[in-house]
Amino acid sequence: MSPVDSTYLIMYNELMSLSSRAGEPFGMSPDHGLYPISVVSELTGISTHILRGYERAGLLAPARTDGGTRRYSANDLVLLRRIALLADNRVNLAGIRRIIELEAELAELRGEIARLRAEELRADELRADELRIDELRADELRIDELAAGELFTGELFTGDGT
Repeated sequence: MSPVDSTYLIMYNELMSLSSRAGEPFGMSPDHGLYPISVVSELTGISTHILRGYERAGLLAPARTDGGTRRYSANDLVLLRRIALLADNRVNLAGIRRIIELEAELAELRGEIARLRAEELRADELRADELRIDELRADELRIDELAAGELFTGELFTGDGT
C-alpha cells in the first residue's frame, strides 16, 4: 500500500469512527434530532407556526443545535402524528398534553407489569428448582440410610423385599 493510500485509509477510518456512536449509525437513534422544522412541516403537513405553538404549549421539545435551530427526531415525528390526530378530533392543547402524559404513564406501567411478570416467572422457576433439590436430598438421605442399614446388617437389598 502506498503512503498516499494509507493516508486516505487513515482519514476514511477516522471519518467512519465519527459517524457512529455506541455501535449505532449516526442519526439513526429515534431520539436523535435530525430534521429541521421546514422538513418536519413538509413531512407532517403541519405549519411551522403550529409546530412552534406545540413547542410553546409543552407538547414536544425538539433538540437544538448550538445555533438554536430546532432539530426534530423520529420520535418527535411519531408524537406529532399523535398530536395531529388528537387535534383533528377537536381536543384542545391542555387535553392533548394530558392524554400524552397518561399514554406515557400507561406505557411505563405496562413495562413495569411485564418486568414484574418476568420476575415472578423467574421466582416460580427458582421455587420449582428448590423443590426438586429438596426431593433429591431426601432421596440421597434414603439411599444413605439404606446403604448404612445394609452395611450394618450385612444384608443386600434386592428390591423385591427379600
